[in-house]
Amino acid sequence: MRAAQISRGAGMRHQWKVEAWPLADQQAWQMASEPGSVLDGIGRVAGWAAATRTNTIKGYGRWLSWLDSIGELDTAAAPESRITPQRVARYVADLRTHGAPYTVVANLQALARAAEVMAPSDDCSWLWSIHNSLKRTAEPVRDKRDRLVSAQALFDCGIEHMRQTEANAALTPVRRAARYRDGLMVSLLAARPLRVKNFCSITIGTHLILVDGLYVLCFPAEETKTRRALEFPVPAALSDPLETYLAAYRPVLLAGLPGFVSASSTSRLWVNKDGGTMRETPIYNRITEVTRAHFGHPVNPHLFRDCAATSLATQDPAHAHFNMQILGHSTLATSERYYNHATSQAVSAAYQANLLALRRGTANRGASKTSQPKV
Repeated sequence: MRAAQISRGAGMRHQWKVEAWPLADQQAWQMASEPGSVLDGIGRVAGWAAATRTNTIKGYGRWLSWLDSIGELDTAAAPESRITPQRVARYVADLRTHGAPYTVVANLQALARAAEVMAPSDDCSWLWSIHNSLKRTAEPVRDKRDRLVSAQALFDCGIEHMRQTEANAALTPVRRAARYRDGLMVSLLAARPLRVKNFCSITIGTHLILVDGLYVLCFPAEETKTRRALEFPVPAALSDPLETYLAAYRPVLLAGLPGFVSASSTSRLWVNKDGGTMRETPIYNRITEVTRAHFGHPVNPHLFRDCAATSLATQDPAHAHFNMQILGHSTLATSERYYNHATSQAVSAAYQANLLALRRGTANRGASKTSQPKV
């Protein structure tokens, strides 16, 4: 029994790559991935976003690893024949033992997606029904509310980090440039809470554009998770810090550390100390380190989105519907469900205060015309 538990746990952790899949599975995935007409049963994966494709491969690879760990992977069988209600029920039970509720949902979603494209003639509605039921009842393991801070506090954190950096004469030029970059990342992400993939990919002249003296962030639909184009002006309060970074500090980073010959000519906005492009993990680490030092606990980049939505709903409930545009969601329901942690008491109190101010004639008459949060 002990050996079986260890083997099954390993099956939960491992994700088989496509080349390790049984031949029938590889062929079915390859057919679904080839460009072509979906009416012919091919090309269904070709139109997916890269992240969706990657997550589906990982999730299906975990399913195969799990089947192998329990001794029920028949490599000669068709992929769809292995996906039975009984096995899926056992799979979900094991996922729950080794993962958080939303991890269970994500893995079942990947399995359903893979089954749908690899065996298009099969009815996968029962599998999606299980996924939808789990998604409705999933609760996060940790309550995010104790880690939330206001969007304004995050914005100010970045501004203060930049100010302290420029005031510290003991820093080397490269260290000063890197610290200034970190503060700018925090403030910009607080004001425009992009997904980290898009935030990491900001390219000067492509995503960051100067229009009539103002910087604008633009992302085409094919580069966003929801397939919706995004366009945000950079806050006026960040115009000078952004100009300072571009003119004074980014060139220092591009040159690299002393003695390091940089061959970088990247047009990416975020540059590391070796003169190369910053990837998602270093950006994640720098932002969490800056916020940990400032607030006493880390605020990771994705949590910035929760902070932004909750701040708007709490401080300006009449305009909470703008969360959909700010976060780039296709529906307000998504923003509300996943990111708005404002308590009903806080929203009610803010709304009541606004009503009282209106009755007294002291409300800001121009506030109702504002379509963006303060920062």
